[in-house]
Amino acid sequence: MNKHETTTLFDDLIKQIKSVPWFTKDFILTRNGNYIHVAKKNWHDEKGNGVHFETYLEDNEIETGEFPVFLHAEKDVPNRDAFIQNVVIAMGDYTNNFMCFVNEHTVVQRFVPFNKETFVADAIKTLEEMQFLVPIVDRCLKK
Repeated sequence: MNKHETTTLFDDLIKQIKSVPWFTKDFILTRNGNYIHVAKKNWHDEKGNGVHFETYLEDNEIETGEFPVFLHAEKDVPNRDAFIQNVVIAMGDYTNNFMCFVNEHTVVQRFVPFNKETFVADAIKTLEEMQFLVPIVDRCLKK
């Protein structure tokens, strides 16, 4: 895939995200090349270092045939370590469906098989499957 093709995929992904029911006025979407963050306005992500869903597509993901979708909690999250632990605990049985507490800023991750034809639909589906995390994040940020 060339840069134009990946840019087009992300243009399409952004359009689709903005059209899904869960993407309300409370959410913000930030793009940096072929990286996107989706966060609620109260998730301390104004500088890209708070809580956010993230996905990206670079040469490595294309070569390995899978792309990541994360819930990150980065350096601007108050009491980040406790926040991450609280989110994982609150997830309960959902932890069986995701890799959790992967590193200092990855709360949850899933790797999705990459197919150029289905990338947008697969990314949307995975983000939708992660929407159960939104009220958990909101509650844990209040602690």
